[in-house]
Amino acid sequence: MASLFGELFPRLPQDSSTGGHRGTGAASVNGLPVRNGGDDALCLFLEPYGDVFWLKPGDEFTILPGEGVPDPQFTVEMVKHRLIVWVFEGGDPAKVVVDCTVVDSGGNELPEGHQWPDGRSPY
Repeated sequence: MASLFGELFPRLPQDSSTGGHRGTGAASVNGLPVRNGGDDALCLFLEPYGDVFWLKPGDEFTILPGEGVPDPQFTVEMVKHRLIVWVFEGGDPAKVVVDCTVVDSGGNELPEGHQWPDGRSPY
């Protein structure tokens, strides 16, 4: 059974440029995968700074907390066509994680504003 588990859930390669984990289309150990299963662009807000990333239909991104963040906990709220994500250390609302990276399914770090549609407001 242990070998079957290893085949289904392989360990992700380590990569210091993405907080110690590389996105591969699967969730990393401490990351939050976000997938747009709809037919329109979806706006991802990463708080506390309001960093914005846009997912086209079928896109999958992973939010990775900075290296060394113990027990990251994610809070996700859906409002209209956007997801608002907060990351907390150990689930403590007083310990907001501000150092996060968003990567695509190939493990590439995405810049803030990624794929922002012309004339589209995140609000």
